[in-house]
Amino acid sequence: MNEIKLVLTYSQRLVRREWKKFVLPLLSLAITSLVMMLVLVLTSSSSALLKEQARELQGGDVVLESNLPIISEDFWREAQVFPEVESKQISFTATLQSSNEIASFSVQAVDNFYPLYGQFILESGKFEPVAEGEIYLDQGGSQKLAVVVGDKVSFGESTFTLKGIVVSEPTSLFGGFRFLPRAIISDTDFAASVVAPELLRAEYSYAGKFTNLSSLDITRLREAEKSFGSEFDVDIAGQDRRGLQFGLETVTDFLVVAVLITAVLAAVNVYSSTLYLVTVERKSLAVLLALGMTKRKLTYILGMALFYVVILSGLIGISMGALAFDWLTDFVSKTYLITLPKPDFYLYSFLCLGLIIIIALSSFIPALRQSLSLNPRQILIGGEVDTGDGFPLKTLALVTVFTLLPLVLLAAFLLGNFLDGLLIILAIVLVYVIVAGIFSLSLNFLYSHRQKFNFFFRSIISQKKADGLFGIVSFTSLFVALTALSTLALLQISLESFLKNDLASTVPTTYVLDIQPSQKDEIAANFPDLSMFANISARIVSIDNRLIQEELASPNSDVDRELGREFNITSNADLPSSDSVTQGEWSNGRPGEISVEESFAKRADINLGSKLVFLVQGFEVEGVVTSLRSTDSRSGLPFFYFIFSPEDLRDFPGTYFAFSYYEAEQQKALGSFIADIMPNITIIETQNIGPLVVRIVGTLLVLVLVVTLPPLLIATLLIATLVVSSFASRQREGARMRALGSTRMTVMKQYLAETISLTLVAAVFSYVLSLIITFLVSNYFLELESVVLFDAELIIGLTLIVFMVGLIGLYLFKTDTMPLRELLSYETNQ
Repeated sequence: MNEIKLVLTYSQRLVRREWKKFVLPLLSLAITSLVMMLVLVLTSSSSALLKEQARELQGGDVVLESNLPIISEDFWREAQVFPEVESKQISFTATLQSSNEIASFSVQAVDNFYPLYGQFILESGKFEPVAEGEIYLDQGGSQKLAVVVGDKVSFGESTFTLKGIVVSEPTSLFGGFRFLPRAIISDTDFAASVVAPELLRAEYSYAGKFTNLSSLDITRLREAEKSFGSEFDVDIAGQDRRGLQFGLETVTDFLVVAVLITAVLAAVNVYSSTLYLVTVERKSLAVLLALGMTKRKLTYILGMALFYVVILSGLIGISMGALAFDWLTDFVSKTYLITLPKPDFYLYSFLCLGLIIIIALSSFIPALRQSLSLNPRQILIGGEVDTGDGFPLKTLALVTVFTLLPLVLLAAFLLGNFLDGLLIILAIVLVYVIVAGIFSLSLNFLYSHRQKFNFFFRSIISQKKADGLFGIVSFTSLFVALTALSTLALLQISLESFLKNDLASTVPTTYVLDIQPSQKDEIAANFPDLSMFANISARIVSIDNRLIQEELASPNSDVDRELGREFNITSNADLPSSDSVTQGEWSNGRPGEISVEESFAKRADINLGSKLVFLVQGFEVEGVVTSLRSTDSRSGLPFFYFIFSPEDLRDFPGTYFAFSYYEAEQQKALGSFIADIMPNITIIETQNIGPLVVRIVGTLLVLVLVVTLPPLLIATLLIATLVVSSFASRQREGARMRALGSTRMTVMKQYLAETISLTLVAAVFSYVLSLIITFLVSNYFLELESVVLFDAELIIGLTLIVFMVGLIGLYLFKTDTMPLRELLSYETNQ
């Protein structure tokens, strides 16, 4: 019989004759494949959905923004990345008039490709590209000019017909706070209006559409952005965090974390299942060794048997994972009205099966090497090699590194950086080995002092010591599973808290604009709960004697071009309640002091003590920065980069704006009051963006839920698998104790005490470690503003797991009716 035929024959016989020993690894690996496949396709689908959402909200895949007209083709050529379609837009503030009214507007001149993504919602009809001679106004603008669809509106020397009234724009959530109503005209009409763009302080946007933007393309775009200096900003959908898009990208990051946790759990599960399979087949190995078969052929035989199990379980799991995804997408579509995009099933099937095969192979070889280090006599009598140190650290480290090494490529793929992927996996390996080392050292200490304990505890300590490498791996894997479960649960809770406190719950119901100083007191007297702020336009002249506007005029200036625009500044004795001082001190509006928003201060190189000079309505106003503030730009609340003392700005006429959280009746009363007495004031009701925000946040929460459940399932499965594996290794020890006079009840109590105590210890310490991991991931990766570090439901869940472990152990003992003679015999001995 040639070698190949011998390996195939014996491996098939091994699987057929001892199929019961292969059932547990088969089920475990099948469910692992199922969960891994499901999480991979869910993450791919969810990321595609979030990317599409980010495109709509930003207005394109890549958006170039500048305060000066630029030739966008030069940038695309520099980056060697060319959009399929490009939409060019110009935004500026201008005065429009109807037959009876005149008002200031935030005007956007667009081409026929606008919008690249998403859609406008109109009061009636369907949005169409803006044609020559047509104009769209939002609801506030149509009310201010007192016009309806079909009426005439003038700008400069051009006259337009009102085509439609906009209820919601695709980019309305990311457009920032606008003090003025919106008007949309065509770029050809803007050119024909004979208005010089430089007089309007126009802002230019160039939005590009890309079917597939690779990581290399993004790198080229970033390099081109650097080479163009401060000429314009480049925003990439799903890459640049601002507004609610911060929430979208944060969820995408969470999906990456969920996949990595799932991959680690899958690796540990395959690792444990492989080691279990090698352990239970040691008796077969011993017999074949005693009959003269070489260790190399034994490796091939057992490896081929494992290959059958891995392939079969992988195919079963992948097929069931694909079916589960189809069912889940249908359920989500019907229940939440969210359509998940279809991922590449062939790619992720290959990736899933390949990972499981590589992990099984990389853990099989070191594990088999450990078993083959024993001679047949040691294997048959259940002995271990006593190395003297009591802990096979080198073997465990080798097995762990080989097992988790394939995950480096997956982590690098998900994170977009090989070094980051390598460091994360090495950190996981380090934690795994450290936990195993602490457990082994603790076990060695207890074993050397076992005489101080009674017989009951001495037996438990001796049994754990006798388990050797498998016992260490079992406890460490249990610890990793509980840590992953706790970490994922805490991250999910933190992320849900972050999303629920997003724009949907903080955006006001009403904005009141253009309040004149003479009208302020009367409005405040009738509606005292309106939050009111002054609004004055100003331009930065200098920062610490550095003349900003002059430097911006230089072609080689390194000054951020954002500093060239006008800023809305305010004055107040008290800072807004949504702001908090991070550096310095605010002295309730002391003359000469300025408070600056911290992220802007960093971009503009402004520090505590910096002297700022502003040009306000032709006059210079100066002050010293006494505090830096943090603001929440995604809350929907108006925020200011600069807050002055009331005394410094009291001589400058400006307007006020206010916002409120009113119910329908209060809002109606406010509207009637303004319409009757102060018709110049504009009221903007923001409920129109509320449903969109709620839908987006709801989408994110659903994605978090459906992606979180599978890893929790595999963690629970791993715990159950380890309990069953532990029981299998305890059957012989229990049989020996019964043969020496112990009762079945005593053996059962001992096993339950051992299993529950170890699970409890693992649960406590894993929860502590998960708190540290959650804090680090939330702050430095997801960048969440608040982190949930305690959750009563999670504590209850961990308690139930400990209870579940006890129930599984009890069930296994109650259903084990095998006679004592058979338990002690070779044929059934585990």
